[in-house]
Amino acid sequence: VRGCKVHMLLDSGATENVAPLDLVANEKVEACNLLLHSASGQPIHVVGKCRVNFSVAGISLYADFIVSDEVDEFILGAPWLCRNQVFVDVRQWLCDYTGS
Repeated sequence: VRGCKVHMLLDSGATENVAPLDLVANEKVEACNLLLHSASGQPIHVVGKCRVNFSVAGISLYADFIVSDEVDEFILGAPWLCRNQVFVDVRQWLCDYTGS
């Protein structure tokens, strides 16, 4: 992200892609009216939404994220995984990106 290495969690159970506010401070964050909850049902404060460009293994990618000041890592959820036809084989620790 912007030339910096960051960790991104692949979470097929996440209904949204989520980004930490402090890691997207240089992006244009637009207001949005969305209620977001953790897996345990706790509300998560939503600051807005933004698009983030990033690369993995030299492949240029992007994702639209919900931005929160209550998370500390990027979460690539079902919207990004499905749109990009990502296949995850947990037996072999393999993640295959088909792309769209």
